Amino acid sequence: MKETFRDGLKKARRTALYLLIRPFMEIFRRLPPRISSWVGGLAGSLAGRIFRHEARRGRDNIARALPELSSREREIILLRHFRNLGRSVAEYLSYTGRNPLAASGRVRFSGLEKVREAAKAGKGVVVLTGHFGNWEMAAAAFAREIPDTAVVARELYDINLSRFVDRMRARFGITTFDNRDSIAIYRHLRKGGILFTLVDQESRKVANVPVKIFGVDTLAPSGPVLLAARAGAAMFSGFTCPDQAGHMAVFEEMPAVHEGDAPELSLTNFNGRLESMVRRWPDAWVWLNARWGRQAGEVGAGIARKAVAILAVTVFLSGCGKSPDTSSSAGKPEAKNRPSAVMQGVRLFQVVKGQTEVEIYAVEAVQAPGGSWVDGREVRVVYHSHTGSNAVLHATTARYYLTRKILEASGKVRVEAENGNLEASDLVWNAEKSSLTSRGFVRVTKGDNVLTGTGLESDPGLEQVVIKENVRILAREPGQLKSLMDKEGK
Repeated sequence: MKETFRDGLKKARRTALYLLIRPFMEIFRRLPPRISSWVGGLAGSLAGRIFRHEARRGRDNIARALPELSSREREIILLRHFRNLGRSVAEYLSYTGRNPLAASGRVRFSGLEKVREAAKAGKGVVVLTGHFGNWEMAAAAFAREIPDTAVVARELYDINLSRFVDRMRARFGITTFDNRDSIAIYRHLRKGGILFTLVDQESRKVANVPVKIFGVDTLAPSGPVLLAARAGAAMFSGFTCPDQAGHMAVFEEMPAVHEGDAPELSLTNFNGRLESMVRRWPDAWVWLNARWGRQAGEVGAGIARKAVAILAVTVFLSGCGKSPDTSSSAGKPEAKNRPSAVMQGVRLFQVVKGQTEVEIYAVEAVQAPGGSWVDGREVRVVYHSHTGSNAVLHATTARYYLTRKILEASGKVRVEAENGNLEASDLVWNAEKSSLTSRGFVRVTKGDNVLTGTGLESDPGLEQVVIKENVRILAREPGQLKSLMDKEGK
């Protein structure tokens, strides 16, 4: 009886909080998007200073994932993260009060046609995504492009808030499934539907499997991968990246899954892609969740509750405060050297002693005003080795540091060389060291032999390949296997 009374009291408190903040949510829905976003950014900045427990957790998470950064650099990431989180919530609320078509003007797509082609096959599509960028805005714009879109979500801290969010998604033609309703999700996929699911955070009410991100052990829900395998659905990764027009939703194919496959492989692949995105835009990922070392009594939704509460308070404070200046980033290029122009059909050449060693092509690129780096989309890199053997790298997005001669590739990365092929979620190519490295999932193929694992060190020609963890070998030509092994021949 005592336990039932406590449950009732908790439910009453949560309902009262929802009723308190509900009018202010309506205010944000009626504000113009630009004003709503500005107020939301102010609210997020205030939240970072008021809610010290969440700030401390975010600070600890950033330190665990990015220990190579200084404490000041990590603090700037945290402040920007709070501001971006407030902007994202406010922007989405504003667009829910407008014509559903309006959200499409804020989102551009990369890889959308491949998703559309997979959907036409009629076996369903599972898009693995995470708490990165304004994922709700991306889903809203996506649903206008491809119908029969659904998302998987867990119930929020209050049933009334969950129903409110479900209604807002429905305005854009999006169906919401409870993450425990596997039967309904499976039927949706079998009918050829699209399913977005967040898999970068453990959910205590569903099955999880151990994975790693940033080299740290964590858990991820296995259900989406298992259901995709059972339904025969195609799988993609999807990330909402910052863009000059607002947001860029980037979709990349993932290896096909079949019944009996270990879900850890797909989730490790996804985490490698996510880590690459987070390293490029660290303030776009939600750092406030108890992602590592979750305690039984912690509920991530409590953070959302406080974020919404501070948004409401800021309606009254917006005329009295000023967002803290976080424009400097202790020398980080993302802060000082923001891109100023978009270039089409870019070609770069690296010439040494009269010979071209590297050719870089990009469909679209932006360069830092200081000239230190170039960001490219749909990138192709041709490497000419001294021995005469060439290698070609393809990537969805890449950043090339001109003075350091380092290229960081992300998305769907593929290397084609005479000694084999390499597929990876992220890759760093160092011209001076003539090396390839990766932190995420990799797949090396030579003939009929396949080697997979996590973490890579290799030369551009894939002659000497070192895979560090979770190594699996499928050997059909044992005589050619040696070049797929590490330097010790293990």
